[in-house]
Amino acid sequence: MTKISSIILLLAGSVSPCFEVKADDWWQFRGTNGLGSDHSSDSFPDKLDDPKCLAWKVPVPKGHSSPIVIGDSIVLTGHEPDYFVTQCFDRTDGHRKWQKKIPAWKLEKVYHHGPATPTPVSDGTNVYCLFGSFGIIAYDLNGKELWRREQSVADNMYGTAASPILVGDILILLLSDQAQASLLALDKTTGREIWHRHAEGPASSWSTPAVWPVDSPQVILVYEPFHLRGISLKSGAELWSIPNLADEPIAIPQVADNLAIVTSYNMRTNQEVIGPPTFAEALAECDANKDGRISAEEARANRSVLSRPDADGEGDHPLRMFVRMLDENKDGQIESAEWPQLQAWIDSFQHANGFIALRIESADSAPQIAWKAEKGVPECPTSLIMENTLFAIRNGGIVTLLNLKDGSSLFRDRIELAGPVYASPVRADHKIYVASARGELAVLQDQPPFSLQSKLALNEPVWATPALSDGHLIVRSEQHLWMFKAPN
Repeated sequence: MTKISSIILLLAGSVSPCFEVKADDWWQFRGTNGLGSDHSSDSFPDKLDDPKCLAWKVPVPKGHSSPIVIGDSIVLTGHEPDYFVTQCFDRTDGHRKWQKKIPAWKLEKVYHHGPATPTPVSDGTNVYCLFGSFGIIAYDLNGKELWRREQSVADNMYGTAASPILVGDILILLLSDQAQASLLALDKTTGREIWHRHAEGPASSWSTPAVWPVDSPQVILVYEPFHLRGISLKSGAELWSIPNLADEPIAIPQVADNLAIVTSYNMRTNQEVIGPPTFAEALAECDANKDGRISAEEARANRSVLSRPDADGEGDHPLRMFVRMLDENKDGQIESAEWPQLQAWIDSFQHANGFIALRIESADSAPQIAWKAEKGVPECPTSLIMENTLFAIRNGGIVTLLNLKDGSSLFRDRIELAGPVYASPVRADHKIYVASARGELAVLQDQPPFSLQSKLALNEPVWATPALSDGHLIVRSEQHLWMFKAPN
C-alpha cells in the first residue's frame, strides 16, 4: 500500500521531565518529553498574516526533520547532493552559527520525505543527529564532533523517520526496517552500546518511541507494524505486546498518566476513506474503446480507486498501480471477473482503525483497552493531549476533540486549511498551530469551536512539525526556516 509522505504527546502540567530542561527550550521532536506544548510564555503570535510577526526567514537545505531549540540556538538537519547537513542558527536574528556536512556515499530508499527526516535531540549541552543512510553523530553546541556511530543503510520501505529520544543519559534509536526489529540504547556521552534489541521479520516503523511512566521511565513504548511493544528501559527485553494495530505506524504513542493512546489508521475500515468504485463506474471513466475491459493504457485515465479523505489528490491510489495485480489471466486487460480482487486486497487490512486508549497498570503487565474512537483518525500527525481532552486534525482540516476519560466525541468540524496534514499540531498560549502540505500555516483557539485566528500562505510545502520557544514559533518549510513572534 502506498502510504506516508513523511512522516508523543504527554499530559501538560502533570509530569516531570526525563532530564533537566529550561522552560523556553524545545530539545526534541515535539518539545520537552514530546509534550507538543509550551508553557514558557503568554505572548505567542496569533496574527501570522501581520508582516510584523515575521522576525526572520533564512534558506535551509531540503529535509523533513523538525527544528529544535537549545538556548539561543536552533538546530536542524537537511540533505544536499552528496551530503547530510547539520546547521545551527541564532534564534535572535537567524544568522547561521555553524554547519557540518557528512558525505552521503549511499542513500536509503525513500518516499517523499527524503533522507533527513529524523529530528535531532539535545540534552542542553550536546546535540544528536540521526540519518538513516549514515547513523548517529553527536556534536557539542559549537559544532565540534564528539563521536559518531555509523550504521548500514536502512531498508525501511519509505525511509527512516523515527526520531531519537533521550531518557536520562540513554540515547534511544528505533532503527527497525523490512528485515528486522531493531531498538538501540546508547550511552549519550560515548556512543557505546548499552543494549540492542533485534528480532527477524519486517518491522518498518516511522513512529518515534515514547516512555512510561514519564516521571520515572521504566518502559519504552515502541510502535512497530501491527504491534505496540513495551520494552524494558533497563535491559531491552520485551515486556508485553499489544497486537492488531496499524500496519504502517506513524503517529507517536501518547502518554497521559496511566493511559497510552495509539493512533491506528486502516483504509479498509476508516469511515472517511473514499472508494473503491464499482467496475461499471471504472468502465465509465476509463474504457475509451468501449470493449467492456480496461487496458493498462486506459487505466491511466483514473486518478484514484482508493483515496485518503479530502487529500486533494495526494495519497490517492490510481488504478494503474493495480493493473498487474488485477490482470489474473495476463492478457493485458482488466475484466469484470477480475475486479473483485481489488476489494479482496482492501479486505486483507485486518488491523484496527481508531484512537485506542490503553490503560497501563505496571511495567510488566500488558495494558488493557480503556476505550476506542473510530472517527477523525489522522494517518500521520500525532494528536494533542490538552488537559482532559484529545485534539486531532486529519487531512482536509477536519478537527476532532475527544474526552480523554472515555473517548466520547466532544467536537468535530472542518477548519479552513488546504491540503493534507503531515506536521503535528503544537500548542502554546491558548493557541494551536497547524500546518499543511499545501504550505498553509494556521492559528486556532485551543478550545471549541477552535476559531481560526489567522492563516498565512508560506507558498512552500510544510511537512515538519513546528517548534515553540519563549514566545516564538519556528517553522521549517521546504526551502526556508521561519521565525514568528508577537509584535512588540
